[in-house]
Amino acid sequence: MCIDFPEAKENDPTRCLAMAISREMISEIIALMNDKLPKADQKEWSFIDYNFHFTNDIGIYQILQRLLFLFTEDHPSKDLFVNNMLKELIIRIMQTNSKKIYTEKTMELGGNNRLSYIVDYIRDNLQRSLSVLELSKKAYMSESNFHRVFKNEMGMSPVDFINNERIKLASSLLQDPDLKIKEVFMRCGFENRSYFNRLFKRLKKISPKEYQYKITKGG
Repeated sequence: MCIDFPEAKENDPTRCLAMAISREMISEIIALMNDKLPKADQKEWSFIDYNFHFTNDIGIYQILQRLLFLFTEDHPSKDLFVNNMLKELIIRIMQTNSKKIYTEKTMELGGNNRLSYIVDYIRDNLQRSLSVLELSKKAYMSESNFHRVFKNEMGMSPVDFINNERIKLASSLLQDPDLKIKEVFMRCGFENRSYFNRLFKRLKKISPKEYQYKITKGG
């Protein structure tokens, strides 16, 4: 098992939480997902108890924070709240792990896994404008169906995925102290600096300028 821990800070240390979820609940959620959220490749969801990769996913992080609160709260409906949160946690874990599998695959156009091709295409074209309509055509799906399948499989919308990948690229570029912020956001496909700044700060909890200074100056 590989776990991507968030970066620890003095006022926000990394914490570990051990939980045991019943196989009955896992089986119930898997049956629900196979019925309501089918995979694009028509394969069934399954929960393998080994070789999982947990990324630093904001959705999973927020659920764990909520569970920590619920476990210590003296509320008459505590068990119901916890039960619902655990179900959401199972769904997000499975979608996040599926997303990790997709990001590790490459394929040729016309292969069996169209989303893997789309993920590679997005990463190869971050510097240019990308639309859901364009991506849906490349996946040979209708725009609405592509959006639904992508979100079900990847755990986020196509636009959110594109933005996340652009911010990852920006974070890498900002490690060069000689690169101007304008050059960075343009190379990442952003047309508007204020939007780039807002999105970067929302995802990284720090402005691009502050991030570059911290990384290059060792602050």
